[in-house]
Amino acid sequence: MDEADVQDASAREWGTIRGVVTTAGGEAVGGYAVSAVPDSPRPLPLMGNITNGEGRFGIPLPAGGYVIRVRHPDSAGVFFESAHVLLAKAEEAFVTITVA
Repeated sequence: MDEADVQDASAREWGTIRGVVTTAGGEAVGGYAVSAVPDSPRPLPLMGNITNGEGRFGIPLPAGGYVIRVRHPDSAGVFFESAHVLLAKAEEAFVTITVA
C-alpha cells in the first residue's frame, strides 16, 4: 500500500456536514459561526466554519455524532440554536438550522 492508498482510505473515514442557517422567515444569514462538537468524548479539535452569503456551511469531520451549534457574529460565545447529526463514513449529512 503506497501513501496515496493510505490517504484515500483515511478520507473514507470522514464525512461532511453541510447545511444552511436561516431566519424564521426563511431568509439565509451569512457570517454566522457554525461549530461541530462531538457528542461523546473524542480527541478532536473544535471544528467549524462561517456561513457564506447564502447561509451555507460545510464541515469535514470523522464519522460520529455531533452537536451543531450556531452563533451570531456579534454574540460573545452565546449559541442560538443547535442540532444533533449522526455522520457516517464517507457520507454527507445536510441540516437546516433556523435562528430567531
